[in-house]
Amino acid sequence: MTPRKPSKPAENAKTAKDAKDAKDAKETNTRVPARKSAARAGSHRPSPAKPADASPEPAVPAIDDADPREADPAVQRKGVGKGKPKGFKPRHETPQVPDPPRAAALLAAREASRQAFFAAGEPLRTQRDPLARGFTLASLNCCGIRSAERRGLLAWLKRTRPDIACLQEVRAWPDQIEPELRCPAGYNTRWLVAGRKGYSGVATYSRASPDRYEEGSGLWWGDDEARVLRADFGDLSIVNLYSPSGSSSPDRQILKFSYLEHLADFARWLLAENRPIALCGDFNIAHTALDIRNATGNARNSGFLAAERQWFTELLALGWVDVLRTLHPGEPDLYSWWSNRGQARAKDVGWRIDYVLASPSLAALAQESWIEKRAGLSDHAPVWVRFGPRPAGSPAAPTC
Repeated sequence: MTPRKPSKPAENAKTAKDAKDAKDAKETNTRVPARKSAARAGSHRPSPAKPADASPEPAVPAIDDADPREADPAVQRKGVGKGKPKGFKPRHETPQVPDPPRAAALLAAREASRQAFFAAGEPLRTQRDPLARGFTLASLNCCGIRSAERRGLLAWLKRTRPDIACLQEVRAWPDQIEPELRCPAGYNTRWLVAGRKGYSGVATYSRASPDRYEEGSGLWWGDDEARVLRADFGDLSIVNLYSPSGSSSPDRQILKFSYLEHLADFARWLLAENRPIALCGDFNIAHTALDIRNATGNARNSGFLAAERQWFTELLALGWVDVLRTLHPGEPDLYSWWSNRGQARAKDVGWRIDYVLASPSLAALAQESWIEKRAGLSDHAPVWVRFGPRPAGSPAAPTC
């Protein structure tokens, strides 16, 4: 084997330098991917330090009318506001301090426009006073609002668009109902629910915004069952009523008689307010033989007992007007409820136990009334009344 010749000093130095450069390059190449991985993992990598002799960056000139979006980092991340349109000018100069004289001038102009509106003879058609333009009122016992919705309650509201809808026996709390049904678009709603879920309860839906609501009638156990809800719209009052049934047991019928005694006093107090007022809902009483298909067979059944019918006669004697019967005297087959047994609905073997009663001043505005038998929302049918507008110059109702 031929012995290796010893290297020269210059060649040895060059070889050592090349090895050092290769090692530095290898270290650089292995550190860069590690930093990229850290960046992808969300680690913060500081910006590289500037050389000590680097010149400072030129300052950006201030812009007086800069778009405030340009200073918002959240907007800049979305790519909005990074550039300013050519010739951009602010739409107006925002006042920085109060200006009482200018505010007074604006309000004076607004009042002048309002007075001109009244001078033209236009009635004040506010959303708070349905009497100013007339309104429709619908009353329906849902027999469970969730069940009624499965049968198309919300679609019915959208199609028929009652100005005021009084629903009884909702049998649910608001948190059990979908928002679209609990407060449909275009309606104000108020719910009055019983202490236990799935029982009783009433709800009032109105396109106008009421001035106030009043819950209950003052009878403690009746109020616990959520049976009366009042809504006031200017001079108009609507009382949504769900009177108890006595068909479930003899004890329940005794309580029903007690409730009717209280309800007569409550109805008398309402009339004493001397204002346009409706008392509507499920009374659970068929008043006369004209209001029931089989009067003889039901003479001893709850809802058509002689004592109940006499109570209803005395209620009307106080001054309440049965709007439907007044507009349709002597007309048969005006039923609002049918039993679920024996094909009663198909044969129209029904009862009229849902009413819209009105004070004399409101009854005078009633134009038409009907029962929507084909609605199919529950075992009850909606009872409708259309009231016309109150004549101009009519005296306002006294303040309660």
